[in-house]
Amino acid sequence: MCSIGHRSLVLAPLVAAAALAGSGCATSSYAESPPPGFSLAGDWTLDPQRSTDTTKVLQQLAKAPAQRDQGPLGNSPYGGGRRQGGRGSQGQGSQLPGSDSGLGLPEEARPQPYRPPIDMQQAELAGGSFLRIDQRPDEMIIQNGVTTRSFTPGVKSVVSVSSGVADQSSGWKGKDYLVEIKPQVGPRILERYRLSDDGKQLTQTINISSEGRVPAVSVTRVYTAGGTPPSAVPIGD
Repeated sequence: MCSIGHRSLVLAPLVAAAALAGSGCATSSYAESPPPGFSLAGDWTLDPQRSTDTTKVLQQLAKAPAQRDQGPLGNSPYGGGRRQGGRGSQGQGSQLPGSDSGLGLPEEARPQPYRPPIDMQQAELAGGSFLRIDQRPDEMIIQNGVTTRSFTPGVKSVVSVSSGVADQSSGWKGKDYLVEIKPQVGPRILERYRLSDDGKQLTQTINISSEGRVPAVSVTRVYTAGGTPPSAVPIGD
């Protein structure tokens, strides 16, 4: 089965569909099937004491150093850039007084330093207090309290992300299930789901690469088998 992946309950935009239609489906570097009889399916409850504090991670990312832009679009692939001064009547390219430093301008009108967005990191790390995994022969469905995501093991697809579109590969590597996201713009993401030998503990690791001045992060979430999902968790059939 070949389909467009999605990162939430909202359908991917038409641009992703067009990209997939033009390129066709590709096989990822991960296997379609786990070892015989092996499964990650079930309900899993987060053990906060053994897991990374995601709130603190996002707070640290939000403190990434700001920078002054270096041109009309700065150094950011997301755009932005400083306000440009006007051209003088002498044709010498002189700037309006205070156009760069902001001196003499009200606070809201002064040029602001560029701060890299962390939209993808926030979306990737949202939820996670509970997992429900539905493992089927040709589909893996993972619900985490905020998103419901569907993957086709062994298939590379196009998905929607906050910065546009990304290539997504998912599937099995031994007993681990991996999801790899490579956006055209933005940090790369690698998720790994690993079951303990006794089957009572599931470990999820999320590695997000650095992007500009936003540092790379690694998050570990440890889950124990069973538990009741919070009433607000959108659990499907």
